[in-house]
Amino acid sequence: MYAVIFTYQFNPGMPNEEYIHHSKTLNNSVKDQKGFIKVKDFSNDEEKVSISYWETVEDIANWSADNGHIMAKNFGKEHGYAYYTVEISHIIKSY
Repeated sequence: MYAVIFTYQFNPGMPNEEYIHHSKTLNNSVKDQKGFIKVKDFSNDEEKVSISYWETVEDIANWSADNGHIMAKNFGKEHGYAYYTVEISHIIKSY
């Protein structure tokens, strides 16, 4: 199992209606992706973290190449985020 850890902070004025639309669309479509297991979201006053769990690295790559995901990523990079990081971790054991 693998985890994609997406950490971000919004730009001022975000999230706006367009961002919320992209977010809802992605949340619905990711659940149908091959290899998707689950997602967990956390936040404090300034920073947000979304951790999605996947069966394989190939499944993560396929999700990353999804057209809707690409559109949302580009919108976030250009308008939404003051900063963001993406980390991919291999989970060796979970109990």
